[in-house]
Amino acid sequence: MRDLTAGMQTAVAAQSGTTAHLMSMDFSGGTIYLATISHDVVWDGQTWQGVGGALGFEPIEEAPDLRASGVPLRLSGVDQSIISALLSQSYRGRSATIYMAKFSAAGTIVADPVNIFTGRLNSGFQIRDTVGGDAQSGTVEITAHCVSDLALLSYTRGIRTNIASHQAVESGDTFFQHVNGIPEEIVWGTNRSRPIRYAGGASPPPNSGGLGWH
Repeated sequence: MRDLTAGMQTAVAAQSGTTAHLMSMDFSGGTIYLATISHDVVWDGQTWQGVGGALGFEPIEEAPDLRASGVPLRLSGVDQSIISALLSQSYRGRSATIYMAKFSAAGTIVADPVNIFTGRLNSGFQIRDTVGGDAQSGTVEITAHCVSDLALLSYTRGIRTNIASHQAVESGDTFFQHVNGIPEEIVWGTNRSRPIRYAGGASPPPNSGGLGWH
């Protein structure tokens, strides 16, 4: 359930003014702010670049369960600075937000736009360049896909109990180099212990860390 400000409720009920969408995309070099109108607009302390119909996306669906939803994005004929950011900066897994905004007859934004989607940039951007018949004109279309934050629950973390995985987080820590000689069986109810005997009398693989290997 979303709360609408009094101004937004009035604008939506009257079905007046212009409806547009604002979208922010987080990149390693900073956040890009775009708007589906023909001119730039200032809101929330940011200038949203008006790209008009060059920005589009599929209808956003919401489910009552915990199923992760997504939305395909499409950018066509966009500014070269945006294309440069896509090619040179990191963005996968970073946040993206879409707002629905209403504009008054005077062209001012009605407070406040409604957040209709918050998620993550998932797949890599695909850039397709189409050359016109005269070889002098053409179009550039960029497509991508955003997923809701619920998709993070299904991600594989890729962290393992071995030397390489541990040192990727704690560089120089040699803990797992010494684990092979540590495992012991504790005999319950006594003060005795004995080394663990692995299948066939073999030792654990050198990168296994000695954990979870049989």
